[in-house]
Amino acid sequence: MKKLYKILTSWTDGIKVRGFQTPSLVTFRELVRIYKETKAGNHPEFIDGEAKRILEKCGFQLEPCGIGWIVDNVKQGDFSGETKQRRIKKTEKCREA
Repeated sequence: MKKLYKILTSWTDGIKVRGFQTPSLVTFRELVRIYKETKAGNHPEFIDGEAKRILEKCGFQLEPCGIGWIVDNVKQGDFSGETKQRRIKKTEKCREA
């Protein structure tokens, strides 16, 4: 999470980040949305391939969900039982589809 936050703030300030190409505005907004939802304890879904590549480099664990991916917070250190149950239900729903 800290790495993604640092990258997002650098891009906001107009600073280039070594190892990352500056994303399009759509991808940047998607990354901000994913960051906010993850910080709130949710499990955001997305279909942007460029966002997936950036999140993987930042250490996020992603699972396939339909035509996109879902952020797996449990592997990010969120071990609360209620959140884990929500994630399990959401990933099972994705696997059924």
